[in-house]
Amino acid sequence: MSKQWEKVPYFYPIQIFQFGLGHYNMNRTGKMAVVRPLAKKVIVRGGAGAHSEGRRAHANDGNGTITLDADESVQVKLFHWLPILLFSLETRRIDSEFVLKLERRRKEGGSSAMALIFRHSERKGCVWKDELRKAFPISVVFNIGPNPTKRWVDLVIDTRVSAAKALNVFSTAAEFLPRELLFRGPCRVRIHSLRQQSSAHSEMFHKVVRWMLSRQDERGGWPVPISRTITEAHHRLVLPVGWQSAMAQGLALSFLTRAYTLAKVGERDLYMEAAQKALDLFEVPVEKGGVLSNICGLPWFEEYPTLPGTGVLNGFMYALFGLFDFALYSKRSQALFLRGLDSLRHLLHLFDSGRWSLYDLRHIHLDSSPNLASQDYHLLHVSQLRWMYSITGDPYLEETAERWEGYAKHQRPNVKVRRQKSIGGNN
Repeated sequence: MSKQWEKVPYFYPIQIFQFGLGHYNMNRTGKMAVVRPLAKKVIVRGGAGAHSEGRRAHANDGNGTITLDADESVQVKLFHWLPILLFSLETRRIDSEFVLKLERRRKEGGSSAMALIFRHSERKGCVWKDELRKAFPISVVFNIGPNPTKRWVDLVIDTRVSAAKALNVFSTAAEFLPRELLFRGPCRVRIHSLRQQSSAHSEMFHKVVRWMLSRQDERGGWPVPISRTITEAHHRLVLPVGWQSAMAQGLALSFLTRAYTLAKVGERDLYMEAAQKALDLFEVPVEKGGVLSNICGLPWFEEYPTLPGTGVLNGFMYALFGLFDFALYSKRSQALFLRGLDSLRHLLHLFDSGRWSLYDLRHIHLDSSPNLASQDYHLLHVSQLRWMYSITGDPYLEETAERWEGYAKHQRPNVKVRRQKSIGGNN
């Protein structure tokens, strides 16, 4: 979840798609994950009689499922230093929870422990200090939503990321190793699903796939659930709750195209339909809730669809990459890509200040000075143009990339990064 523009976390489609594409790439290029099942390391404990043979038989049914009542718990010992923890869980009441214990080994001997409590809460926020568990030097609550799942959910926890978030709450730093996992009822746990892994790129990729399919709206987009106000000079541009983004649509197309190539035959229609639907917003004008605007009479796909438009360069090129990826399966996507590529060729010179690239073209419509890109965005522009040249063979794109790379080698812009963050942040 993102806190880029709001204190209360929210789902930001652009970051979710980037997260999924990152795991896709790692799954393709990284080492095969080391997997260690944990079914034999489960200890059932709880109320009277819980350790009897009869209670054990009731707890672990023939399908490897343990059912816990409110006064019972299951403890899993974690003997492997493998950072990814996976399991299937069904919570039945709001007081169901699971606790991950991590331990920090000290070179001089001894150890200190951290408790990460994953529980349901109606409180706004994702992570906060837990004041109840005084036995642990560091005890942090992770909010898993206001309602019990009442259905099986496959969970993937990167203990390194979770520990880093906990340490950030306590403003400290250290390396902690996973040692124990405790489930408290009422809940059900699939014992044979419990395992530790060195990585979970495939699992993370498919989690994003499921999120995408479930969150696409009737217009084919993934609306952003917060409003944005962009203030520039004497102008105030407002993006209402539910605004769409061409960058999100482009990343979604790149993601769905890859999901389609990996999917089983029976699943491919889902991804193809979602991708075809995602094209719709590229043909809907901004004033009607789409992402299509124009600059100097040429079509432009807006990352931030304000009126008037801002013409963010990196978001436009991400949209083109997605259209190019899906063009392999769709003539409509190919036509949209070619229209956008023509606009890029004709308008790219407007982003060249003569010493640095511009982040956007807001100054064309607003009473403001040109908005120079931050160093990170300038280098991103160079990388994107080089990739665009590799798929089009257009020498003008390569020449521009080389010239802009030369700017980066010989000088840095006198620019306040705050201006990019006011509209885009770190996409």
